[in-house]
Amino acid sequence: MIYSNTPFTFTKVFEDNYLEIKEEFNSLSTNLLHEWHEKKLYNEGWYVFPIYNFPNGGPIKEAIELCPKISELVEKYVPTHGAVGFSILSPGTILNPHKGYQGDFLRLHVGIDIPKGDCGLNVDGIDYRWKNGEAIVFDDRLEHYAWNKSQEPRVVLLIDFIPAI
Repeated sequence: MIYSNTPFTFTKVFEDNYLEIKEEFNSLSTNLLHEWHEKKLYNEGWYVFPIYNFPNGGPIKEAIELCPKISELVEKYVPTHGAVGFSILSPGTILNPHKGYQGDFLRLHVGIDIPKGDCGLNVDGIDYRWKNGEAIVFDDRLEHYAWNKSQEPRVVLLIDFIPAI
């Protein structure tokens, strides 16, 4: 399920701070990115930069020092957060249909660097195309998959959170 952002007022805060978030991502060295460990979920090219660990959101000190604005926003506006970080799909990456962590979390994506071309997310049969600076909330526990058939990497800020509604 893809949700309306209306009940999740903090989504606008991340949209409003999109350029600063993008600057923090752009300042990261590519050698800090990690391949996502569940290799069975994708063909190749899925990288992450965790800021708060998965699934419970413990702070990663070195990452917080590199991303102080994101950390400030998360701590102030998303007190029920879990994992937080950047998710990068290289050109040609396909994430197979899967269900995410079966805890209480919903997932926020904020488009940080979205390429032109065939790049999207399908959640429970509904297609979505990310946009730079736009937030989307979806239920990661439902079957979903993503793809990047473009010529450029796709970058989103990912925030898992427990909804208050």
